[in-house]
Amino acid sequence: MLCVFAALAQNKNADMQGYVKNIGNQPIAYASVVLLKATDSTVIKLAITNQTGLFKFVGIAPGKYLVKVSCTGYNSKLTLVNFLSSSIFNIVTIQLKKSNVDLAEIAVVENKNFVDVKPGKTTLNIHNSVFASGSTALDILRMSPGVQISNSDDISLNGKADVLILLDNKPTYLSGTALADLLRGTQSSMIDKIEIINNPNSTYDASGAGGVINIKLMRDKNLGFNAQINAGGGIIMSGISNYNDGEKGNAGINFNYRTKKLNVFGNYSYSNSAYFKSSALSRVNNYNGVVDVISDDWVINQRRVNNNFRVGADYNINPQHVIGFLLSGMFMDLNGPKNTISTINSLNSTDSTILTNSVLKRWQTNITYNLNYRGDLGKCGDITVDADYINYNRSYAEEFQSSYFYSNNITPYRNLILENNSPLNYDVYVFNASYHVNLNPTNNLVVGFKDSYAKADNFSDFGLVTNGVYNSLPLFTGRFKYTEMLYAGYIDYNHIFSKKSNLELGLRVEQTISDGLTPSQVENVHNNYIDFFPNVQYNYIVNNDNQLKMSYRRSINRPKYEELNPFLLYNDQYTYQIGNRYLKPNYSNTIAIDHVYKDRFSTSASFTVINGFTQTVYMQNDQTQITTLKKINLGNRYNYDLVFIAPITFTKWYAADFNLDMLYQRFTATNGTLDNGSTDITLKVAQHFKLPLSMKADITAQYETPTTYGIFRYKSNFFAFGAISKSVLKNKGAIQLQVDNIFQSDKNVYTSHYQNLNISGTQVNIFRSVQLSFTYIFGSQTIKAARKSTGADEEQGRVGNSTN
Repeated sequence: MLCVFAALAQNKNADMQGYVKNIGNQPIAYASVVLLKATDSTVIKLAITNQTGLFKFVGIAPGKYLVKVSCTGYNSKLTLVNFLSSSIFNIVTIQLKKSNVDLAEIAVVENKNFVDVKPGKTTLNIHNSVFASGSTALDILRMSPGVQISNSDDISLNGKADVLILLDNKPTYLSGTALADLLRGTQSSMIDKIEIINNPNSTYDASGAGGVINIKLMRDKNLGFNAQINAGGGIIMSGISNYNDGEKGNAGINFNYRTKKLNVFGNYSYSNSAYFKSSALSRVNNYNGVVDVISDDWVINQRRVNNNFRVGADYNINPQHVIGFLLSGMFMDLNGPKNTISTINSLNSTDSTILTNSVLKRWQTNITYNLNYRGDLGKCGDITVDADYINYNRSYAEEFQSSYFYSNNITPYRNLILENNSPLNYDVYVFNASYHVNLNPTNNLVVGFKDSYAKADNFSDFGLVTNGVYNSLPLFTGRFKYTEMLYAGYIDYNHIFSKKSNLELGLRVEQTISDGLTPSQVENVHNNYIDFFPNVQYNYIVNNDNQLKMSYRRSINRPKYEELNPFLLYNDQYTYQIGNRYLKPNYSNTIAIDHVYKDRFSTSASFTVINGFTQTVYMQNDQTQITTLKKINLGNRYNYDLVFIAPITFTKWYAADFNLDMLYQRFTATNGTLDNGSTDITLKVAQHFKLPLSMKADITAQYETPTTYGIFRYKSNFFAFGAISKSVLKNKGAIQLQVDNIFQSDKNVYTSHYQNLNISGTQVNIFRSVQLSFTYIFGSQTIKAARKSTGADEEQGRVGNSTN
C-alpha cells in the first residue's frame, strides 16, 4: 500500500542521471553523489557512481537542485541543476580536480574537530584523538562529554542512567559488568567515532531512558587489502600496601579487503591486564541498645584476559541490493584472589575479626550472529532487514576460606570453607525490518517492526565444605528460568515546512510478555503489558549561526535478567545480595530544548520524570547483623538539567573541549521514607596540544561536586588522564604514551542514612596506569566508498539519524 501511495505521489516525477570524470575525462568510480534541494540544502537522494562514472536518481520531482559530488583524493564539487520533467534528464558531465592531500597520510592528518555538535547530538571523532590508541572503549566513554560510569559499571548520560549502547547501530543486549567487559576488550584503535544522542527518535528501541551512545568501528574505504595493527604494554600501580604493581598488555589488528562487489572486514584484539579493586565499608548496627560497628575491607587482585573478534562481509548483488553477515564475539577470563577483613567493634573496642581469602574463576563468552539486507526499491523507497542471534554464557566459581578470631588472639577459634558456583546462560533471537519512503520532497515516512525472544537460565549452587565433603545450603541454592518476548512496531513521519524548519512525529508500540520460573518454589511470575512511546522533535534554523531543537520522548527501562533472580548471593559473612522477581520497569518522560551556535557551541535544557525509579538498597537485620543488597522500585525521580558543550580553538597549537553539566535531582519514595534532592555539577575539560616534531598531546580532567543519588550521598570526585603521541614511518605509524588516573584520585566516597541503615564507604575501581603503545597502518590507497560510511554522512546528519 505504501509503495502504491508513494508511486501515486510521484506520478509526475522522472529520473536524473549524469557522469563524474576527472580532468583527463576518465570516469571516476565509487564517487559519492548527493542530491540536495537548492532552497535549503535538504538531502533528497544519495548515489554512488559505477565503473563508467554513471550515477542515477530515480523518481525526482521537477525543481531546482544542487548536486554535490565528492571522492577521496579529489576536491568536492557543487553543481546547480534546473530539473525539468522528462523520462530521463541528463546532467552535464561533472569533472573533479585532484586534491593536494597525500592519500597515505589521510588517517593521520585529517583535521576534523574531536567534538562535533548538532542539536541533540554530539559526535566524537576518536581517530583524531591522541587516545585513539592505548585505550579501550570504556576509557573513551569515561572521557566523553556527559558520560559517567558507576562503581557497578553502569553507564549514565547527563545524570540519567539506563543508556542504550550500540555497536555499529546494533544493540549489544548486554548490561552492567557484562557490557563493561565487552567495552574493556574493545580497543580504542578500532573505533572511528562515537555518537551521543540525548533524545533519539522512534526508530530506536524505547529502552535507553538516558539516551543512546552509538560506537562506530573503523571500516576502511579503500580497494584491496588494508589493515591497522597495534600493540602496547605497561603497568598498573596498585597503591595498596602489600600489593605489587601489575602488568598490562594488548595487541590487535583491524583489517578490510574490498573489491568492486565484495567487502570483507574484521578485527581482533587481545588484552591481558592486572585488575585491582578496593573497598572500605563501615556500618552501624543498633540492637537492644547495643551499638556495634561492622567494617568490611576488601581488595581484589586478579587478572583479566579479553579476546574480542569481529568478522563480516557485505556483497553487492547489484547497485540497489546488498546482503551481509556479521559474526562478533568476546571471550573473557577473570581469575585471582579477593582478600577480605571483617571486623566487629563493640563498645569502642574490637570484638572479633574474620579473615576471608577467596579465589574467583570466572569465564564468559558472548557470540552474536547477524544477517542483514538493504534494498533500494527506487520510487517505492528502501528497506532494511536484520536477523540476530546472541548467546551469552558465564561460568562462575569461587571458594571462600574464612578464619574467625577473637580480639587479641592470633589463633582462630573457627575455620570455614564455602563454595559458590553460579553459571548463567541466555539466548536472544531478534528480527527487525524497516521501510523508508520519500512521499514527496517535503514528506518522508519510516515504518518498521522488531520482534525478540530471550531466554535465561541461572543456576545457583552454594554450600559448605566439611572434611572435604561439599554440602549445598538450600537457602542459597536453586534455579531461575526467565523468558521474555518483545513485539515492537513503530512509525516515524518527517515533514519539512520550509528551508528553516521541520517536524518529526513518531510513535512506538511495544508489548512485553515475560515469565520468571523458580522450579524449587513452584512459582511463576508472569507479566504481559503493552506500552506506547510517543516522540516529537521540532527543528528550527533561526539564522546562519543559531539552530534550535525541541523534543519530547517517553521511554522504558526493563529489569536486567540477573536482577530478577530470587536466590541469595554470598558476598561475605555479613553481606548478601538477592534479586527481586517482582521488580517492575520504570518509565521516563523527557522534554528538552537544544541550541547550537555557529555549529560549535551547544546548550541543552531538559526536564525528566522517572516513575518507578530503581536502586539497590541495603536492608539491614539488626538482630543478625546481616545486610542484604536488593534492587527495588524505590519511587520517583525528577531531573532538571542544563548542559553546555564548547569546543574552542585558542591557537594553532592549542584547543580545548569544555563540558559543563549542571543537574538538580530530587528523589521521593512511594512509602514516604525518602524525599531529598541536591545539585550535581560536573565539569569535564579535554585539552589538545599540537607539538613540534609531529607530536600531539591530550589531557582530560573531570571534577564533580558532592551530590545525592537516591539513598546515597557522595563526596566530590576528581580524575585526570593524559597522553602524548608522535607520528613515525611517514605518518603511517604512531607511538603513544598514556597515563590514566594521574593523581590516583578517582574514587567514590559515600554515606547513607536510610531507615535503620547508617553506612559509610570508599571504593576505588581505577588505579594509576602507564602504557606505551604502537600503531601502524598499511595497505592499498585506491579509494572506494564504503556501504555504510560515505562522503554524504554529514549531509545525512542534517535530516536526522535512525536505526533499528
